[in-house]
Amino acid sequence: EDQALQDDRYLSLRYKFVRSGVSTGAEFYDELSYQRKSLCWLAFGDRLAVEASDPFAMQRYILATIYYGLGEPQRMLNEGWLSGQFECEWTPLVGCDSRTDSTVTRLALSGTGLTGELPKEMEFLTDIDYIDFSVNKLSGNLTN
Repeated sequence: EDQALQDDRYLSLRYKFVRSGVSTGAEFYDELSYQRKSLCWLAFGDRLAVEASDPFAMQRYILATIYYGLGEPQRMLNEGWLSGQFECEWTPLVGCDSRTDSTVTRLALSGTGLTGELPKEMEFLTDIDYIDFSVNKLSGNLTN
Protein backbone atom coordinates (compact mmCIF):
# COMPACT_ATOMS: atom_id res chain seq x y z
CA GLU A 1 0.00 0.00 0.00
CA ASP A 2 3.03 2.30 0.32
CA GLN A 3 3.04 3.26 -3.35
CA ALA A 4 -0.74 3.57 -3.48
CA LEU A 5 -0.67 5.92 -0.48
CA GLN A 6 1.12 8.44 -2.69
CA ASP A 7 -1.75 8.59 -5.18
CA ASP A 8 -4.40 11.25 -4.54
CA ARG A 9 -7.25 9.40 -6.24
CA TYR A 10 -6.52 6.16 -4.38
CA LEU A 11 -6.39 8.04 -1.08
CA SER A 12 -9.59 9.99 -1.67
CA LEU A 13 -11.50 6.85 -2.70
CA ARG A 14 -10.10 4.92 0.27
CA TYR A 15 -11.08 7.73 2.64
CA LYS A 16 -14.62 7.85 1.19
CA PHE A 17 -15.18 4.11 1.61
CA VAL A 18 -13.74 3.95 5.13
CA ARG A 19 -15.65 7.04 6.25
CA SER A 20 -18.92 5.65 4.87
CA GLY A 21 -18.36 2.35 6.69
CA VAL A 22 -18.51 0.22 3.56
CA SER A 23 -14.96 -1.13 4.17
CA THR A 24 -12.25 -0.65 6.79
CA GLY A 25 -8.72 0.68 6.66
CA ALA A 26 -7.44 -2.72 7.79
CA GLU A 27 -9.15 -4.39 4.83
CA PHE A 28 -7.44 -1.99 2.43
CA TYR A 29 -4.09 -2.53 4.15
CA ASP A 30 -4.25 -6.29 3.46
CA GLU A 31 -2.81 -6.59 -0.04
CA LEU A 32 -4.60 -9.91 -0.64
CA SER A 33 -8.07 -8.74 0.38
CA TYR A 34 -10.81 -8.40 -2.18
CA GLN A 35 -11.44 -4.90 -0.85
CA ARG A 36 -7.88 -3.86 -1.66
CA LYS A 37 -8.05 -5.44 -5.12
CA SER A 38 -11.35 -3.66 -5.77
CA LEU A 39 -9.99 -0.29 -4.64
CA CYS A 40 -6.81 -0.72 -6.70
CA TRP A 41 -8.88 -1.57 -9.78
CA LEU A 42 -11.06 1.49 -9.22
CA ALA A 43 -8.09 3.82 -8.60
CA PHE A 44 -5.61 2.47 -11.16
CA GLY A 45 -7.23 -0.01 -13.56
CA ASP A 46 -10.67 1.37 -14.28
CA ARG A 47 -10.71 3.13 -17.64
CA LEU A 48 -13.71 5.20 -16.53
CA ALA A 49 -11.43 6.82 -13.90
CA VAL A 50 -14.16 7.85 -11.46
CA GLU A 51 -13.26 10.30 -8.72
CA ALA A 52 -14.30 10.01 -5.07
CA SER A 53 -16.68 12.92 -5.62
CA ASP A 54 -18.66 10.87 -8.17
CA PRO A 55 -21.94 9.89 -6.48
CA PHE A 56 -21.69 6.43 -8.05
CA ALA A 57 -18.08 5.68 -7.04
CA MET A 58 -19.27 3.56 -4.11
CA GLN A 59 -21.69 1.60 -6.31
CA ARG A 60 -18.87 0.87 -8.76
CA TYR A 61 -16.55 -0.17 -5.91
CA ILE A 62 -19.17 -2.53 -4.46
CA LEU A 63 -19.71 -4.17 -7.85
CA ALA A 64 -15.95 -4.68 -8.03
CA THR A 65 -16.04 -6.39 -4.60
CA ILE A 66 -18.53 -8.91 -6.03
CA TYR A 67 -16.03 -9.84 -8.74
CA TYR A 68 -12.88 -9.86 -6.60
CA GLY A 69 -14.59 -11.35 -3.55
CA LEU A 70 -16.26 -14.22 -5.39
CA GLY A 71 -13.45 -15.88 -7.30
CA GLU A 72 -12.78 -13.44 -10.16
CA PRO A 73 -14.73 -15.47 -12.75
CA GLN A 74 -13.68 -14.89 -16.35
CA ARG A 75 -17.26 -15.13 -17.60
CA MET A 76 -18.12 -11.87 -15.82
CA LEU A 77 -15.29 -10.08 -17.59
CA ASN A 78 -16.32 -11.61 -20.91
CA GLU A 79 -19.79 -10.12 -20.42
CA GLY A 80 -18.52 -6.60 -19.68
CA TRP A 81 -18.11 -6.59 -15.89
CA LEU A 82 -15.38 -4.13 -14.83
CA SER A 83 -15.21 -2.73 -18.34
CA GLY A 84 -14.40 0.90 -18.90
CA GLN A 85 -18.09 1.53 -19.43
CA PHE A 86 -20.59 2.86 -16.93
CA GLU A 87 -21.85 -0.06 -14.81
CA CYS A 88 -25.39 0.24 -16.21
CA GLU A 89 -23.87 -0.85 -19.53
CA TRP A 90 -22.57 -4.12 -18.04
CA THR A 91 -25.57 -5.87 -19.55
CA PRO A 92 -27.01 -8.45 -19.31
CA LEU A 93 -25.51 -8.90 -15.84
CA VAL A 94 -26.56 -5.51 -14.44
CA GLY A 95 -29.84 -3.66 -14.72
CA CYS A 96 -30.47 -0.07 -13.69
CA ASP A 97 -33.40 2.08 -12.68
CA SER A 98 -35.11 3.22 -15.88
CA ARG A 99 -35.82 6.67 -14.41
CA THR A 100 -32.20 7.50 -13.62
CA ASP A 101 -30.32 4.99 -15.80
CA SER A 102 -27.56 5.19 -13.20
CA THR A 103 -28.65 3.33 -10.05
CA VAL A 104 -28.14 -0.44 -10.11
CA THR A 105 -31.37 -2.27 -9.27
CA ARG A 106 -30.77 -5.74 -10.75
CA LEU A 107 -27.97 -8.30 -10.62
CA ALA A 108 -28.45 -11.29 -12.93
CA LEU A 109 -25.39 -13.40 -12.14
CA SER A 110 -26.77 -16.91 -12.55
CA GLY A 111 -24.14 -19.43 -13.62
CA THR A 112 -21.28 -16.95 -13.79
CA GLY A 113 -18.89 -19.10 -11.74
CA LEU A 114 -19.11 -17.16 -8.49
CA THR A 115 -17.64 -18.96 -5.47
CA GLY A 116 -17.29 -18.00 -1.82
CA GLU A 117 -19.04 -15.86 0.76
CA LEU A 118 -21.10 -12.89 -0.34
CA PRO A 119 -19.17 -9.63 0.19
CA LYS A 120 -20.47 -7.63 3.14
CA GLU A 121 -20.26 -4.50 1.01
CA MET A 122 -23.33 -5.64 -0.92
CA GLU A 123 -25.46 -4.37 1.98
CA PHE A 124 -24.76 -0.86 0.69
CA LEU A 125 -26.47 -1.55 -2.67
CA THR A 126 -29.75 -0.39 -1.16
CA ASP A 127 -31.69 0.02 -4.42
CA ILE A 128 -31.39 -3.60 -5.54
CA ASP A 129 -34.81 -5.17 -6.06
CA TYR A 130 -33.74 -8.31 -7.97
CA ILE A 131 -30.79 -10.65 -7.49
CA ASP A 132 -30.21 -13.97 -9.24
CA PHE A 133 -27.16 -15.82 -7.90
CA SER A 134 -28.45 -19.29 -8.82
CA VAL A 135 -26.13 -21.96 -10.23
CA ASN A 136 -23.10 -20.63 -8.32
CA LYS A 137 -21.29 -21.87 -5.21
CA LEU A 138 -22.06 -19.14 -2.67
CA SER A 139 -22.49 -18.87 1.08
CA GLY A 140 -23.51 -16.10 3.45
CA ASN A 141 -26.55 -13.87 3.73
CA LEU A 142 -27.67 -10.46 2.60
CA THR A 143 -29.17 -8.47 5.44
CA ASN A 144 -31.03 -5.81 3.44
